[in-house]
Amino acid sequence: MAIFVRRGTASQYQLSALSEIPDIGFRLGVILGYYYGPEFERLKQDPAFAAYIDPAADYPTNIKKLLHARIDGLLVDDVAVMRAEARRLGVADRVERYPLHMPGDEFHLMFSRRSSLPMWSPPSTASCTS
Repeated sequence: MAIFVRRGTASQYQLSALSEIPDIGFRLGVILGYYYGPEFERLKQDPAFAAYIDPAADYPTNIKKLLHARIDGLLVDDVAVMRAEARRLGVADRVERYPLHMPGDEFHLMFSRRSSLPMWSPPSTASCTS
């Protein structure tokens, strides 16, 4: 997860955790129906926090709201999707990722041991001699 802001505005905000959103009056765009993790779910139960959450139907709508300063930042679940949508709209140069580490940055892959993927091979236990 990440927060995106209008390019050049990140220094205007002193945000070190999602819980600080009401303290600084940060208007956060989200996509209606998305699950942003347990911390966000807990925080949005607080009316003071929920007052600063502005949902929209999709990424393009939220990106437009961000560029027109209707929201200060956009919480995204998938950074690659956000960047692709910004490129598709021709505004990739007008948004930037806010420098806040968020839970969910990790990415895990799982493979079946039965599948055969030529580009992937199990670690070798034999030592190399040359």
